[in-house]
Amino acid sequence: MAGVAAAVVLTGCETPGSIGGAGGAGAGAKVGRTENTTVPVTAQYPYRQCPLNEPSSPVSLFSNAQSWRQGAGAAGDTGWGRALRWPQQRVVAYVMDTQPTLGYQVSVAGTTLTRRGDTLVMPVKVTRPAPGGYAATALSRPCVFAVLPAGGWQSVEVRDAESGNVLGQATVSP
Repeated sequence: MAGVAAAVVLTGCETPGSIGGAGGAGAGAKVGRTENTTVPVTAQYPYRQCPLNEPSSPVSLFSNAQSWRQGAGAAGDTGWGRALRWPQQRVVAYVMDTQPTLGYQVSVAGTTLTRRGDTLVMPVKVTRPAPGGYAATALSRPCVFAVLPAGGWQSVEVRDAESGNVLGQATVSP
């Protein structure tokens, strides 16, 4: 069992004949080459009206209970917010600019994210009101919280899933 765990940790770093053998996953990979890996999205929580305290940037990264209590606002009081497991999990929040109606929503695009070195890339999908459709006219500030396993990544880059444009980034605080 330890050999299997080691193979998972070393995928992309093994050389022929090492863990996994010549026919194993990653066989023939070059040592030192940075491989993209995937990180599962444990859960996501989209909001049309973001409960975060006033964020200073569009992306917030919470890596411990103290940062969560200070910045999470009303989200920290939800059932899911109280159930977080620190330090095994981290929470990334992406907050859109203020929108003119409640017809906007943002969500994580997919169930896994790509890790490039120590940076996690999180694509988000923005849903807009249908042309000619009706959405309640009230200013909104949509956001999404993504609960992710900690470990192996130190920063996150949020990108628009459609255009690929970088929307914001954050780094784990020491």
